[in-house]
Amino acid sequence: MSSAVAGRPMLKSRLLPLALLLLLCGCQPRPQAAADPLDRCLAYQDAMDGLRLPVQVDRAKWPGPPEACQPPVLTVTGTASAADLEKALGFRARIQVQGPPDLPPASRQDQPAHLGALRAQVRVPPAAVTGRAASIAVELHNSGPLPLRGVWGLNTVEYELLTPRGEVVRFGPQGSGLLAGLSLDCPAASLCTGGITFDLPLNRFNPALPLSPGRYALRVRLRDLEVDGQTFSATLPDVALTVIR
Repeated sequence: MSSAVAGRPMLKSRLLPLALLLLLCGCQPRPQAAADPLDRCLAYQDAMDGLRLPVQVDRAKWPGPPEACQPPVLTVTGTASAADLEKALGFRARIQVQGPPDLPPASRQDQPAHLGALRAQVRVPPAAVTGRAASIAVELHNSGPLPLRGVWGLNTVEYELLTPRGEVVRFGPQGSGLLAGLSLDCPAASLCTGGITFDLPLNRFNPALPLSPGRYALRVRLRDLEVDGQTFSATLPDVALTVIR
């Protein structure tokens, strides 16, 4: 363990009286105001930990020598803008935001969708509790006379969760709990085994921002699904997802 990490609890205990004083007077120091590099690093980290915006921080890269503790370069996923993030953080930083994939609606309005001999259909729970994760499944049924085998992985599934007004509140696969490199076994005229499943966190990329109860539309796209040497891509028809408290 580095001396900087080991000294963090002692540093925080020394700064606690100052923090209480600042809280009472309604003041909040900005990270750049800290003269000591370790104090600045702690302030940067506390600012990121305290975000109340619809984003998750995927990566924070600290440029320059460690003793300088310059503002981090951030890679985030979510629906907030870089300008809003910088304002909330209280320091200037280079921020790269991974936004929604803007999935087109399905070209077919009927269920299920077709990928060659496979029929695909999204299954959701009758209701899902806000703040938790909903288990989503994409069922694949082989409608042909011959058995098929396929492979799916992390990049096979994209999704968006939309409000009735079409606002995207969650998307993936970032942070969706997808597994990778799984095989599909599809007997003739039967449901495939080893189906595609993933967890959908019911928050706005931040545990502090659970989704409001209501009905949402889940849009799923399968991309480059390999089945017996052929590759298929398709956006599946939207499915209603009910979120409750």
